[in-house]
Amino acid sequence: MLKALNSRSRYLATGFHLILTSAFFFNSSARLEATENSNQASASQGPNEQVQSANSLLESGNTLYLAGDLRNAETNWVEVRSSLPTSPAWPKAVYNLGLLEMKQANYRKAIGYFNEVLQSHPNDKEPGADIMQVYRNYSNRSALQVSVCYEKMADYRQALHYAWLAKRRYTYLSWCGTCLQSANFALNKRIAYLSMRVYRMPFLLVTAIAVTIFSWKKLRTA
Repeated sequence: MLKALNSRSRYLATGFHLILTSAFFFNSSARLEATENSNQASASQGPNEQVQSANSLLESGNTLYLAGDLRNAETNWVEVRSSLPTSPAWPKAVYNLGLLEMKQANYRKAIGYFNEVLQSHPNDKEPGADIMQVYRNYSNRSALQVSVCYEKMADYRQALHYAWLAKRRYTYLSWCGTCLQSANFALNKRIAYLSMRVYRMPFLLVTAIAVTIFSWKKLRTA
């Protein structure tokens, strides 16, 4: 009789173990399936959510910057920089990081950010923020800011180099004739000034040479 009881106990223990194992298996399977479905949903909605998040972080960073909270503004922009490079917020955030470093006289770091914008080949014809800014002109503006950074560091040769890049490679784009004329005049003046610093020529002589060259090129392309 004792032997029968032991046998029955073993059967009951085995059955109970099988029930627990089955319950654990089905619970694990259900959790795994739920996780996979969640991951699939995230994958399908991820890019849109990231774009919205990047835009929100960009705007928040801009507001903080205007309020004088540079540290938290930088935190937001850095987070945008880590998101999708194809996001419309990305070049704005990275450009803003460059401006922030310029404000703090960290010119080397600022140059790094502006060069990131240049190397990303952004959409320079993205509509501007207002009627006075027809296109964003990320590349042209970044090249000019690099030029300013080098000038602040008294490296006039590199400053001149990037000013020429802004004129020749990263041309200012606009359908507004007045805007183009104003931008080109300011850039030509800057190139003349930097040429004077690099080649140590009198300012009036450099200006005369620059005007002659630019006028000749304009006549050739007319």
